[in-house]
Amino acid sequence: MNYSKENKNEAVFQKYAPEGSKLGYPFFIILDKNGKTLHVQESGSLEKGKSYDEEKVLKFFNTWVAK
Repeated sequence: MNYSKENKNEAVFQKYAPEGSKLGYPFFIILDKNGKTLHVQESGSLEKGKSYDEEKVLKFFNTWVAK
């Protein structure tokens, strides 16, 4: 989902991550199969240099894979 001056997606962010703006952008929203928010994760801890750390991102996503 995008956040920009042109498209803030306020209704969607309010529905799925009302506290997300406190994290800064970007952040990840994990939903269950019914669209319920399970987790909102800031992205800084998943970064390495100017990009994402593949190992950290995969570990994060695998934590939230439906079992």
